[in-house]
Amino acid sequence: MTHSKPDSSSNCNNYKIDVKKAVEYARLCGRLKTTPRTGWVLRHVPNPESVADHSWRVAALSLLLQSPNSNSNLDISKCIEMALVHDLAECIVGDIAPSDNVSKEEKVRREHEAMHTIADTLKGCHLGGDVNQLNSTFSNDLTSNNNYYSWERLLSTFEAYERRSCEESIVVKDLDLLDMILQADEYERATSSSDNCHTPLNLQEFFDGTPVTRFKNDIVREVAQEIHRQREERRVRENQHQNANCTNIQNERKIHETDTLSDDDLAFVQSFAASHSLNANNKLSIDDIGSVVRALRAKDKLKK
Repeated sequence: MTHSKPDSSSNCNNYKIDVKKAVEYARLCGRLKTTPRTGWVLRHVPNPESVADHSWRVAALSLLLQSPNSNSNLDISKCIEMALVHDLAECIVGDIAPSDNVSKEEKVRREHEAMHTIADTLKGCHLGGDVNQLNSTFSNDLTSNNNYYSWERLLSTFEAYERRSCEESIVVKDLDLLDMILQADEYERATSSSDNCHTPLNLQEFFDGTPVTRFKNDIVREVAQEIHRQREERRVRENQHQNANCTNIQNERKIHETDTLSDDDLAFVQSFAASHSLNANNKLSIDDIGSVVRALRAKDKLKK
């Protein structure tokens, strides 16, 4: 397909934009900021991240792959651009999860329809644009993206990601998964902290479903392996701490069990007090005798 190409001879000062449409487009994209990631909501994560939060970090993670010594022809700018739009359709359709019982085909249809709605809105921002020129199929060759109109570029980038038709799209999918397991680890850490008021989370299923072998890019795979390693180390420390706490709690319970004197011990204390004529004027009181008996009982409990 041949794409429309901006007239390079036109003066950029003559560029016009429909400001109302521009605000409409901005508000549409802004919905991602208040669209929570469904996976976290279903696992009862407190204050779950939004889709925009996720997309931003996927874009930022793309910079990990920028290296002057790399032999890869990976275009980091395309990765960042793809990361920003890879979940953009969710501002209209929401974050569709398997539990929604939506087929893969229907999910694809809804998301593509949403992307065309967004592209139509973006195209309407440019005065004189012909919305009818939008088509459902775009070239996967992003090498000439600078020659695209913005709405064509938006759809081409999204289509390339969905089809995994270039190296950048494969890498961004890896980064999408990397952000997910990193976020899962961060939620576990946040809720396992001793000063939090939430039930500790166990998001093991996200790590089981995203093993290191699932990552195709070597660099991203190494980072994923480190996230898995750090999580396992943390879980070992937490289990050790939890076991120590359980031991302390058991000891405290044994001591607490001796706080109330048995009938026999109480009779002994009263008999001892009476035989030694203990009263309020004595330095040694009945309470003192009771405390000694409780302490001895606690010592016996701990020995057991």
